[in-house]
Amino acid sequence: MLKGSVSSSHPVTSYFDTLVERKQVTPHGTGTIAPKFEKQILSISTTNSSTLRSNTQQFKSDSNYVFRDRSIARVYAMRMVASGFPNADYPINASNNNIDVLYNGTNYTVQLTTSTLITTQAALVTELQTELQTINAGFTVTASGTNKLQIQHSTNDFTLLFGSGSNSLTCAAKVLGFPLADAASTSHSLTSPNPIDLQGSPYIYMCAAGISSPMITTDNVANIFAKIYMDQPYGYMCYNSFVAPEVIWKRQAESQRTLTFSFVHPNGTSYNFHGEPHSYECEITYQT
Repeated sequence: MLKGSVSSSHPVTSYFDTLVERKQVTPHGTGTIAPKFEKQILSISTTNSSTLRSNTQQFKSDSNYVFRDRSIARVYAMRMVASGFPNADYPINASNNNIDVLYNGTNYTVQLTTSTLITTQAALVTELQTELQTINAGFTVTASGTNKLQIQHSTNDFTLLFGSGSNSLTCAAKVLGFPLADAASTSHSLTSPNPIDLQGSPYIYMCAAGISSPMITTDNVANIFAKIYMDQPYGYMCYNSFVAPEVIWKRQAESQRTLTFSFVHPNGTSYNFHGEPHSYECEITYQT
């Protein structure tokens, strides 16, 4: 159950009403007869739909986009106007769980678990030691100082390849308190320079296929529709914490009959809602 203003007895659906607002928009285009456009508000709530609670959500205008007996067939532009998203993905997830290790002349990759919620230093120490010992039983991990980690090996030096490893994009450097650079042990020991970070991603991206010129761009993610800040701790709802300029589709004259939204971490890996509900409202400009 999410904490804060949402509970199982008051699901996210209660945050939104199905609001329909139709506005005539100044016609675009050239020629004797210019196409006409209208705006409407689309309210999406995933509270009672396990399918819509997944990472990818698809809405077909033929069946879903019906307002006052009128179907939206050709989407031209869209912007988010309200949202309620949970900070629901585990702090250790597919975007930050890989550790490439150079040990005894051989490269290894271990992965921190993403199926168990880890929120404490003690739990992280246990999990990291378990994974490193799959490489060699001589690895041990202990707590060091305030939320730092000490990694040791009984006989050999080793290097954590956070900068040059094949999984550097999804590495666990920040989680373990390291910068994005290779870290080599000295006298078989290595201590994280920074405190561990179990806060998860500070924001996620909501993407929609076919956007022509997104206002938000990054090297790792395409077709960004909105940037959603996780401004509440894990387990809490984040309301209206988004940046979402209006976006335009590539060809407004071509039917955009299906809108597919996906939610990803900053490095492009999928965001996992773990079945928690979320809701948002979008203002859609479509051709009549």
